[in-house]
Amino acid sequence: MVEATLSTQSVKYGKILTYNPNLLIRIEHDRLIARANIDSSLVNELVFGKSGINFEVFPASIIAEIKVLDTKDSIIHQIGIEVKSDGEKVLFQSATQYWLINKMQWTLAEPQFLTYDKTKNNLLANLEMNSNEGHISLNGESTDTLHLDLNNIDLSYLAIPIIAEYVPQGILSGNIKYSKNEKSSVELELEMLDTKWNDITFKKLTASGFLKSDSTGINDGELIISADDSLSFSAQMESNSINDEFLIKSKFNKLQFQLVEPFIAEYANNLHGSSSGEVTIGSKNSKMSLNGEVRFNDLGLKIIPLETKLSIPNNKIIINENKFF
Repeated sequence: MVEATLSTQSVKYGKILTYNPNLLIRIEHDRLIARANIDSSLVNELVFGKSGINFEVFPASIIAEIKVLDTKDSIIHQIGIEVKSDGEKVLFQSATQYWLINKMQWTLAEPQFLTYDKTKNNLLANLEMNSNEGHISLNGESTDTLHLDLNNIDLSYLAIPIIAEYVPQGILSGNIKYSKNEKSSVELELEMLDTKWNDITFKKLTASGFLKSDSTGINDGELIISADDSLSFSAQMESNSINDEFLIKSKFNKLQFQLVEPFIAEYANNLHGSSSGEVTIGSKNSKMSLNGEVRFNDLGLKIIPLETKLSIPNNKIIINENKFF
């Protein structure tokens, strides 16, 4: 047996600060064991207790588990997965009776939920997860059709702390379909109820669209988003890789600037106001063109590096062949 350990008082990475992290690697006659544990951590101003990631690697399988506790040693997250090699197939199954995500218990209908066929380069999905009124299913084959169905999913229970600030609150339902024939295509129909992102709330938010592609790249696509019969956004895209050209047409109404604040929080905050307009982006022979009109309604923000407030009164910008007026 060979064993090695590594420990330190603390490690900081971005917005994650961990205390007393330690790493253990042990090689036994029939397995390799790797365990990474910490006494506590601070993630986005949230305090967590003992946490760990464990791996056991056998000649024909790998077992992995992640566990996160709170400061009172109550389990917040616990997910275990076992990956097995079975001839020309790789099997994925749950290594625990259920999964805990933000203390919400998710039960899998069948332990085995994915199979990868190496000879056919095909992924077979048979995932059924249930928690209270929530349901997630992924079924089908990657060489033909995959269906992802969501019903009554409370996003606040799925958003782990590292990504929580980028995920809105709300109840999500809908479906996403992936098909692969002569062309690959993705179709989606989603609905979110009682959506909240920062100080913005919507009673009902819907999104629908599609994307088609082949070996030359993306051919065409469409995305339509609407909220409470007020905010709306639509975009259509056409592309021809052989002729080196593409065209994107977008139209938006009452698009609130606060929606982008989480993504630029390091540089700007206190965003307010909205915009409406139509913008077309085109390219031919690698030459880009931008045209359209953008109308502002009480746009304002604070630029953090300059400690300066910027405001744009009700106005509009006209774009003609990359020139702004």
